[in-house]
Amino acid sequence: MSSSGKPALDADETNRVACWLLAATVALAPLPYAGTDPSALAVLLALLGFAVLLSRRQASRPGDRLLIALAVLIVALYALVLHEQISLQPWFGGRPDPVWAQMWRLVGGDPAAPLALVRDQPLFALGAPLACLTVLACSFFVAGSPAQAEFLLKTVAWSGLAYAVYGLAAYLIDPSVVLLRDKVQDRNVLNATFPNRNTAALYFGCCAVVWGLLLLRRLIARGAFAAGWSSLRSVTWDRKLGLSAAGAAVCMICVLLTGSRAGLAISLAGGVGAVVLMLRRQLPSWRSLLWGLVPALVLIILALAVLGGQVTERIGAHGLSGGGRWETYVSTWRMIGDHPWLGSGLGSFRYVFPHYRGPEPSIWGVWDRAHSTPLELAAELGLPLAMAVCLAWIVIFAMLAGASLQRRSGAIFPIAGLVCGAMAVAHSLIDYSLQIPGLAIPVLSLVGVGLAQRRRGEGARGARGIKVNSLGRM
Repeated sequence: MSSSGKPALDADETNRVACWLLAATVALAPLPYAGTDPSALAVLLALLGFAVLLSRRQASRPGDRLLIALAVLIVALYALVLHEQISLQPWFGGRPDPVWAQMWRLVGGDPAAPLALVRDQPLFALGAPLACLTVLACSFFVAGSPAQAEFLLKTVAWSGLAYAVYGLAAYLIDPSVVLLRDKVQDRNVLNATFPNRNTAALYFGCCAVVWGLLLLRRLIARGAFAAGWSSLRSVTWDRKLGLSAAGAAVCMICVLLTGSRAGLAISLAGGVGAVVLMLRRQLPSWRSLLWGLVPALVLIILALAVLGGQVTERIGAHGLSGGGRWETYVSTWRMIGDHPWLGSGLGSFRYVFPHYRGPEPSIWGVWDRAHSTPLELAAELGLPLAMAVCLAWIVIFAMLAGASLQRRSGAIFPIAGLVCGAMAVAHSLIDYSLQIPGLAIPVLSLVGVGLAQRRRGEGARGARGIKVNSLGRM
């Protein structure tokens, strides 16, 4: 390496291009029906692939090697399980499900069959998991520079606000369509570009949290909490503060108009958690912090009374539980019991579940997802891989929580990753939000940014890695 540091500058240049490609992917992910269309997902994967190839980073910090080891473990398990599911000669000699023998007796032909209950489906369903792992790795690599981390954070915020404005306009014009396609159900709620209102609610909830964190950071920089909550009265509100507050408000209005019970509850809990983590060092005591949340609770109640008719109506009619979900979880456990080690095949749930579906849920509709990502992961890919993924999330949250409590300057990055990641994972316990690329890509990019910026003073020299005059100073 020369004394002029040219190799380091070259790495910064490549990371800058990778950061722009990643930002474009994050901004575009919700647009084409939240990335659920195969062709749209292919374009997103292509952008992410180029971004990863251009990214450069050294694993020199404590914990980096642990994260890389977990990523290698999960990739290796995916490769092993997929090989066993699609191969006609699996390494471990597993026997195909008896349903294959029944089919060959009926139709005749070659009795050879894979372990997966739907032939070659694991290869077709690999796109979404690959996108999740790629965006997490890419954001971790390129966000070592504070400037690049800031750029990605504001990309999520601004793209979320743009989709929120579009969603409000589409809701006022004709709420029964999503990007010119007629809705099958929930025709009178806000979906924006998402096919499912619950996923839309969580996406806008995460964007509201990011805008709220940006607002709090600007207030802290202006000494708004130097003498407690009373210092807020001395703050002069300008365009920057007003824009951040408006961004959070517009995104939260979209959450209310989706009518999603779980989405609203998790968004409100995430907002409160973000405020507590951001202001814990600014206020003199926990008591003063909790007292300051009282006005926020009043505003939340007023917002529910004015705009939350969809949510309160559903809670009054159905309570807090979803129709048939618990019975579906029980049926999914039976599915896991029959295929505990290697699963029934990635992407096979919608085809296999009818065999295990009990009589308790309503016969209306098709249960094409388990409405619980961990259960569906275990059902399709086996318990060992599902447990490895859960372990990786525990390690990630532990690192982000430690950074959120320790960092002073730059704490917004691990806090955003921790809160938004926890919101998505909590919602995925009772739904399938993280299985939708349009939500998973922005959220996991925030998680990767938080991991990259989890140490104080990270990447001081990387501030020159990318120019953010148009967004970073906003």
